[in-house]
Amino acid sequence: MKTNLELQKDVQEELKWEPSLIDAEIRISTEDGIVTLTGIVNSLSKKQTASDVVKQVAGTKTVINKIEVKTGELSDITKSTFGNFENILSNTENSIKTSGA
Repeated sequence: MKTNLELQKDVQEELKWEPSLIDAEIRISTEDGIVTLTGIVNSLSKKQTASDVVKQVAGTKTVINKIEVKTGELSDITKSTFGNFENILSNTENSIKTSGA
């Protein structure tokens, strides 16, 4: 079984090689195979990618992901969803005006 320090170094190494996480601020702590991730990333997908990468590291039993998402993908998804609703409503309104005339 790996020591906490060995596991922490292996996790750091794996995260370093993930291209999407190069600019991420992720801190790692380990205890008996439990890896806790903290820090800040700018998208929900980066948070998920960090967990996925760590789960693949030998010696990892559990990943606790406490990484915060500050900006990025989550707000983009929200904007995209509301933008689509606005388009649908606008198109529906135009269809009603055209049909009712």
